[in-house]
Amino acid sequence: MTDKLAGAARNTALIELQSAGWELTPDRDAIQKTFNFANFIDAFGWMSRVALW
Repeated sequence: MTDKLAGAARNTALIELQSAGWELTPDRDAIQKTFNFANFIDAFGWMSRVALW
């Protein structure tokens, strides 16, 4: 199990993730990223590949 990052350690780790599109979730203690796809088939294919990985 990994330890939860907080404070300055979390902000430092987030700097690298922000360049990949991740951001803090405003109303939760979490990070989020939005993925956009051209159509349902592309989105479902991506979801399936991630699930198998």
